[in-house]
Amino acid sequence: MMIRQYTLTKRQAEILNFIKTHIQYSGFPPTISEIQGQFSFKSPNAVQEHLKALVRKGRIRRNPNQWRGLELIASNKSRGETGQSSTVSVPLIGRVTAGLPVLAEENFEGTISVDRSLIGRATGLFALQVHGDSMIKAGIYDGDIAIAQQQSVADHGDIVIALLGDETTLKRFYRKNKVIMLQPENDNMQPIKVNEGSDFKILGKVIATLHRIANEKAA
Repeated sequence: MMIRQYTLTKRQAEILNFIKTHIQYSGFPPTISEIQGQFSFKSPNAVQEHLKALVRKGRIRRNPNQWRGLELIASNKSRGETGQSSTVSVPLIGRVTAGLPVLAEENFEGTISVDRSLIGRATGLFALQVHGDSMIKAGIYDGDIAIAQQQSVADHGDIVIALLGDETTLKRFYRKNKVIMLQPENDNMQPIKVNEGSDFKILGKVIATLHRIANEKAA
């Protein structure tokens, strides 16, 4: 029987990617409580509603008799019926070298698979692991993977990956007159002021985030 595929909301796509990543690294799907904790839902009911939507949209199956009873369903696209994969391979970059394109071979650390529904039709993508807690109020945490679209300009309020000298930084972008402000999403941190002519370059705009998997508690 063919299961019709429906477009996912951004949060549904994030949860689906979390389930996929958990299975990939742990060998088994996450529990309801683990999903709740990962996305800071106030109650397990919110998780249940998102999982019901993923079932309706043909992305997962649920076995109520199992503790970790989530099973991924391969989409029609991933079966080759349309010739287009349901996932996109995105290069994971490490330290960016000034003077080289962001996707230069020297910057590569590998690739990650991202569900196409999470990034839409965006192209020129790259991924970067987040270090630090400067963007926690935006829901971006230490160890997360930020997915960005390559571009050298940004709109007021965009979250960008920028190169300051030889260091990459993830901040919210603001411009006032000739001054650029890179604003953290953490009340304990101060914005970075970038004057015109500084060694500054926007590498890309963040369009999605893959949340890290918390370490499993010892039995």
